[in-house]
Amino acid sequence: MNHQEKSVWLELVANLVVLVGYSAWLLSEVGKRDLDQIDYKWVLISVFVFHILFSIITQIILAIVDHRSANLVDIRDKDISRRSNAVGMSIMSAVALVGLGLALFEMPYFAIVHALFYGGLVASLSINTAKLRYYRVGV
Repeated sequence: MNHQEKSVWLELVANLVVLVGYSAWLLSEVGKRDLDQIDYKWVLISVFVFHILFSIITQIILAIVDHRSANLVDIRDKDISRRSNAVGMSIMSAVALVGLGLALFEMPYFAIVHALFYGGLVASLSINTAKLRYYRVGV
């Protein structure tokens, strides 16, 4: 397993932690109060900050542990990244259209924000899953 594949695994773990953690918090809040009374803004911001810091710290640790192959990127890695990003951008484009549609129909901010958040997570998970698939099966 090369450095880029290990990096994808770490990003996949970070995405799953964010998905499970935020969803668990949100479900606990939904059980207590109405959707328009949930103060999700700071929790969502802290989830983004946590995800960014977790990704940076784990990438630094991975680069320290696997420093010999940290900068080795071949044509296969670039092709895998290009193809998987195309998959993710297709999903993210659909998510953006859904968010735009929700805004056009004047849906509550809660629905728009969470459609974009979960859609972005699905896009990120699909990018990482596609990358892992391409690494294992081939391009």
